[in-house]
Amino acid sequence: MAKQPRPQNVSAAQVFQGFQEDKRPHGRRIAIIAAIMTTLLLAYGGLAYAVSGKVPQGTSVAGIDLSGMTSAQATNALKNGLKDRDGHPFDVAVEGKAASLDPKKAGIAIDYKATISSLTRFSLNPVRIAQTFMGLGEKSVISTIEETKLEAALKDLAPSLKTEPVEAGVTCKGEVFEKTEPKNGAELDVKQAVATLEKTWATDKLPLALPGKVTLPQTTAEHLAKAFDEDAKAIMSGPVTVSIEDKTTELSPGQLCVSSTFTPSATGLDLQIDGEKLKGSIEAALPDIEKGPVDATFSFSTYGAAGTPIINPSSPGKTLSAEDVAKTVTAAALSTENRIAGLTMTEKEPEFTTEKANAAGIKEIISEFSTPLPYNPVRTQNLIMGTNKITGVVIAPGKNFSLLGAIGPVDAAHGWTTSDVVENGFHRKAAGGGLSQLSTTTYNAGFFGGMDDVEHTPHSEYFSRYPAGREATLWDPRIDMKFGNSTPYHVLVQGWVADARVHVRLWSTKHYEVKESSSERWGYVAPKTRHSLDPKCEPSAAGTPGFSIKIRRERWLNGSMHDNQEWVHSYVAQDNVVCGPKPDPNAPPPAQPTD
Repeated sequence: MAKQPRPQNVSAAQVFQGFQEDKRPHGRRIAIIAAIMTTLLLAYGGLAYAVSGKVPQGTSVAGIDLSGMTSAQATNALKNGLKDRDGHPFDVAVEGKAASLDPKKAGIAIDYKATISSLTRFSLNPVRIAQTFMGLGEKSVISTIEETKLEAALKDLAPSLKTEPVEAGVTCKGEVFEKTEPKNGAELDVKQAVATLEKTWATDKLPLALPGKVTLPQTTAEHLAKAFDEDAKAIMSGPVTVSIEDKTTELSPGQLCVSSTFTPSATGLDLQIDGEKLKGSIEAALPDIEKGPVDATFSFSTYGAAGTPIINPSSPGKTLSAEDVAKTVTAAALSTENRIAGLTMTEKEPEFTTEKANAAGIKEIISEFSTPLPYNPVRTQNLIMGTNKITGVVIAPGKNFSLLGAIGPVDAAHGWTTSDVVENGFHRKAAGGGLSQLSTTTYNAGFFGGMDDVEHTPHSEYFSRYPAGREATLWDPRIDMKFGNSTPYHVLVQGWVADARVHVRLWSTKHYEVKESSSERWGYVAPKTRHSLDPKCEPSAAGTPGFSIKIRRERWLNGSMHDNQEWVHSYVAQDNVVCGPKPDPNAPPPAQPTD
């Protein structure tokens, strides 16, 4: 039957009325179904809305139960529960090695809003609606992550989390070899650690385990077996006989052990035997096997002014080469058949050979100075001994001469006799009395020889036998006299006592021309009387007054002034020293004798 067209210009009311009047069965069914569906949809939406806005029962985050809480309540509960983690440094670890990570520096923080919203948001998802009744269980914290910052912070932390691999080792302890097994190391895997932290940093147990990468030692179990089971076993199998010329001695397994080192390398554990240590053991057993080289020295043809330098030739020594000892003994120690190390002596040249002495430039007197001796046989004996000790001393270019180094130590045990000295402004007796005269005489020889002034200390009081302002005292060990050789030639010292004077000469090749000048004396201070209660006090009469003076030296080289230097020194007066207490000016005069 053909479908009839809908009449035009029919109102909605008419259509509805027609529908009502439609008595067909399928039309009624459709209307009923539509009404039911609409009702169900409205009920479902209402249910979804009703369950939103609160955390479902049976729901927790980071172990914190948030069941039934509103968004605000859940946020506060979560913040309170995580207050010790959020924003505070916490420990992370790689294979048990821990370090502290600052979440602020690393750019990580808890996003409380997103975390709670994920639990309370409106949703039409039936699974989600069903979960609100059954509970969401344990849910994760949602974090904000600045990956660039986190990666940078982890790279900074990586060295602290690194565990170095343990190399295989063979070490000698108590003259017995012990072994160390190789062990893998670990280092932080930064990329994987970023991913781990994004998920677990706020909730996992501390220290937070981070993923690491294995680092391998360069040595293996096979390398250890070769070094310990073969090399170390061979070394300990018996003594090594050392043969040198017609003499022999033995190195025990214990001596070989303590001299052996196994060093890890890419190819295994490399054996190194300390030749210097074994050389010492051999020399101790055969003390006459070595002979030290003898340097060339200078002496003088005769004592005193007529003496001229004579070279005493050098001679080579013979010694063991530590390198040869190590090589030869190692071969014998690793052998199971021939455990004999045949060593040969090598010649050792002296440091200062005859050839060097001939080329040292010691050919002429470059300066000489003398000072008069007061009569004092004991004091003179010290000066004879001192001049003998400095005679023959050679100062190489660029080196310093030390008077105490040449004659010391100054005490009775070394032959110095007791004579007059000045200490802290008081005259007394001590070993080595008179050596300040040797110091002054030697200082002036160096002064006019163009030597560098390294160290000198003038006396506190002036003694007329010395040049004013150009003298030097000596007191072992505090006060020394030193000068330096800045010339291209070696300098030889000669000293002697004769004609009631102390003499010192310097021999070399003339280098500097020296010009000296002294100012007039000024600032005179008269002597006074001092009293001393020191039990070692020696009384002395008033002497020269105190004064100041300036000394100037110019060194000329090849016609031009090379440098100049000035020294100013002030002397104290030689006071009258009285041993005993100062008299009381108010005390009555002593009683006068009567008839």
